[in-house]
Amino acid sequence: MQKAAPGHAAVNLDDLWKRYRCYGDQEAREQLILHYAPLVKRVVSRMGVSESAPLDFQDRVSHGMLGLIEAVDRFDPQRGVAFETFAANRIRGAILDALRSLDHVSRSPA
Repeated sequence: MQKAAPGHAAVNLDDLWKRYRCYGDQEAREQLILHYAPLVKRVVSRMGVSESAPLDFQDRVSHGMLGLIEAVDRFDPQRGVAFETFAANRIRGAILDALRSLDHVSRSPA
């Protein structure tokens, strides 16, 4: 049983993962996303935001949430990797993809 966030009931993450993975329970999926949502802000905070960045903090959080949702959908607990590690990479990747899509400098060779 995992410790609950303030104002939330205790959550059994193993049970949520099983309900989502085995039975496709969408309520369990939503609870997993909500449980891990604070991870997005931690990842964004560690990345830093420069004044000249095309995306502000909240924009990065939004793109990071998309990465979190993708991580929940693609996570395989059988691989032995902690979800937080897997998700942090997906979150960071989603943010970097968003930043690259806004970069107006061509990446193709001249």
